[in-house]
Amino acid sequence: MALDMDIAFLGGLFPRETEGEILEKSIGAVQAAANALQWNLVEGLDAHLERPVKVINSLYIGAFPGKYRDLWIPSYSFQHAPGAEDLNVGFLNLFGVKQYWKYWSLKPRIKRWAREQGKQKAIIAYAMTGVFAKCLRYAKKINPKVQTCMIVPDLPEYMNTTNKSSRLYQFLKNMEIRQIENSRKWIDGYVLLTEQMKNYLGITGKYTVVEGVSADPGPCEEEAAPPAVLYSGSLHEQYGVLQLVEAFRMLPGEYRLLLCGAGDAQDKIRAAAKEDPRIEYRGQLPRDEVLCLQRRAAVLVNPRRNIGEYTKYSFPSKLMEYLASGVPVAAYRLDGMPEEYERYIAYIPGDSPQELADTLERLLRLSPQARRDMGGRAREWVLREKGRKRQAGKILAMLLADFETKPFQ
Repeated sequence: MALDMDIAFLGGLFPRETEGEILEKSIGAVQAAANALQWNLVEGLDAHLERPVKVINSLYIGAFPGKYRDLWIPSYSFQHAPGAEDLNVGFLNLFGVKQYWKYWSLKPRIKRWAREQGKQKAIIAYAMTGVFAKCLRYAKKINPKVQTCMIVPDLPEYMNTTNKSSRLYQFLKNMEIRQIENSRKWIDGYVLLTEQMKNYLGITGKYTVVEGVSADPGPCEEEAAPPAVLYSGSLHEQYGVLQLVEAFRMLPGEYRLLLCGAGDAQDKIRAAAKEDPRIEYRGQLPRDEVLCLQRRAAVLVNPRRNIGEYTKYSFPSKLMEYLASGVPVAAYRLDGMPEEYERYIAYIPGDSPQELADTLERLLRLSPQARRDMGGRAREWVLREKGRKRQAGKILAMLLADFETKPFQ
């Protein structure tokens, strides 16, 4: 049964009508994983509702001129589904200015939505930023009956850990954390990626854990080439990508290592590719190409090791994509990963490059049919248990707890 709810999704996704332009104007890495998760959540929510969610959007892009080519981001309407009334809100794209501009641009749109007639209203924000925390507080003050919900894919303290932060950046980050704390009492519920986030944030009210959202990547033509190990994502040294390169070079045979993405390790990866022709650096590719490469690979690997406090408070979004591909996945066991994933991931037993190499070689030596069987079991499970509609249903059930309508199955 479809729900009669009026839901606003406050996010920073890339509208499909302008995604190509956004990617073309971006300099360096883009937030592809965040964009994919937001779209999966929007489409999952739509699957439960009588009418589509209203997307109130403020692009997650880098600042002009170093990370994005445009100084001014315009406002424009778009439509993510038939009957949807979505709005991308413009702002001045300057570091240190853009966050304030975003808030004051979003306020009138949120005010208009919060005052509209609606039986049950909820606003869901992605992610835990100072701007969106203040927006939830503002919506609650305009209409106290509105349910406010914050999705927390990362804790503010652990965002942008790969940047060499300036004093100005640290000052603004500390200010943002204070803004979030000052707005917390107006937030009714939280969507967390790991259970450990609950205690860290001191949540005593409503919350649900949604590690991510899985979606069927669709078919992809086979490729006549030697078996490939693939890593797609941020190419930062702290994520273990250089250790993956070192481990792969220990493997004998005509295997290939494909790496896609951008980050501080990409120059060293290019140098390794010159020394070992089996290593291919593909750069930052469109999402559909990355999904196709995942389906074609023999093994998918996440080389992020269980080092650092932040592993308790993050869940690698790429694992959802990997598991949905139908290809075997090799990864380290991270503190934030629930035990239910153990049956579907080939865990690397230790931190050394040799142990990573041994795990990859074991999977590569399996017959193609054995790899298909292994990957197929994981794919069936993750699409069933972590799919769009099911994960969005957890969020709606949490929100409905304070409404007359009871949580649904």
